[in-house]
Amino acid sequence: MRWIRLSYPNAVSFHVANERKTSPMRGAKLKKMGVLAGVPDIHILDPRKIYCGLFIELKTAKGRLTPSQKDVIERIENAGYKCAVCRSLDEVIEVVDDYFS
Repeated sequence: MRWIRLSYPNAVSFHVANERKTSPMRGAKLKKMGVLAGVPDIHILDPRKIYCGLFIELKTAKGRLTPSQKDVIERIENAGYKCAVCRSLDEVIEVVDDYFS
């Protein structure tokens, strides 16, 4: 996030902390509050070209998308946003620079 904010300071960008472990009771409360499983980690709300914004899911080298992540990413793309899965900082930089170019 620091690199994104330094490189593109006028873009509205943020991380959604959806990955936390919680008790079933707290999880139910969060769900009622609108937390949605599968939402990508990074959001950049800056329309470019044909896209309304950019969403990035961060994964390890061997990490896999969950079914809920696949579903949400497909729904986000159908709504006019660009989505990417990145496995390194270099990939994030490449995706973000490409999005803004």
